[in-house]
Amino acid sequence: MSSDLDVIEVNSDKWEEIEKVTDFRNVVNKAIVDTLVCGDGVFKISVDKDISEYPIVEFISGENVDFENKHGIISEVVFRSAYTVKSKRFELRERCGKGFVESRLFDSNGNEYPLDAIPEIADIDPAFPFEGDYMFAVPLKFYESKKHKCRGKSIFDGGKSDCFDALDEVVSQWLNALRDGRVQKYIPESLLPRNPDNGCISRLNRFGTEFIAIGAALGDGDSGNKIEVVQPDIKYEAFVSSYTNALLMCLQGLVSPATLGIDVGKMSSAEAQREKKDVTGNTRNTITTALEKALPQLIEAILKTYDLMQDNVPGEYEAAVSFGEYGAPDFDSRVETIGKASSYGIMSVETPVDELWGSSKDDE
Repeated sequence: MSSDLDVIEVNSDKWEEIEKVTDFRNVVNKAIVDTLVCGDGVFKISVDKDISEYPIVEFISGENVDFENKHGIISEVVFRSAYTVKSKRFELRERCGKGFVESRLFDSNGNEYPLDAIPEIADIDPAFPFEGDYMFAVPLKFYESKKHKCRGKSIFDGGKSDCFDALDEVVSQWLNALRDGRVQKYIPESLLPRNPDNGCISRLNRFGTEFIAIGAALGDGDSGNKIEVVQPDIKYEAFVSSYTNALLMCLQGLVSPATLGIDVGKMSSAEAQREKKDVTGNTRNTITTALEKALPQLIEAILKTYDLMQDNVPGEYEAAVSFGEYGAPDFDSRVETIGKASSYGIMSVETPVDELWGSSKDDE
């Protein structure tokens, strides 16, 4: 999804350099993955001039974050970090609000300790006020939780965990059937290779000599003294059908199988496949809509923090991000889609060029 982040517009000539140093797009990519799994999280901005002369940006999963809200609006963010010193566990709680960051250290029983009890965080200021009406934290969530106020919901909530458990069970049964269905050779003892000197069965070579020895037939003739090769009948079609159905249950409502390259054309009509393809678009739109709100706030907060690091008053910045409008995976599909839209006169000349070639062609 971060690769589809087309343009970042901001009224600052420092952003391009900051974006490279902070590895901004990779941080956004990690944020998307963690938020989809955990439900929410927070972009955390840190200042450490010993490490970097620019603000440090990282994404903290919702598992290690608490929110304080007023009237349904997040007012403060608390980051929780675990430390262990001589088998004793501590928790650092960093409370971020508008214009301040407070750090406090607690043990597992809730007793407070000075920050220098842990050498790694001894240099952190217990109270760090700063100028500016913003926080060193920008929350992110894609789906609203119905159980917890101001918290997000994982994309796998709503029974999806059970679907993935069922898929894992199908795959496990399939692999077990393959292991148990190996070819078996049954060789009578009378046909086993023997030592010509003493008539004893020769020592077997482990390479290529996997078989089961059986007793010789007692009847007349050689009807029973034959080498038999037996392979169990594995119901591949049944396993494929179970696997496909379990996979479709996992993807239902999240992403279209066709988006992942899964051929399901034989199971439904072309019209139904197009409708399923819209599921991917709906999920993508939900993600991009949240990012278009959160990323500008994050960019503005980073630039203001950089001003503070330069001992300047935080400036006023305006940022905007845009994502590609088309999800076509190949060039031919983009040409067909954009060509139709352009023929209706709803696009300027520059828009089709930007969508087809992006930054590979210059303005001229």
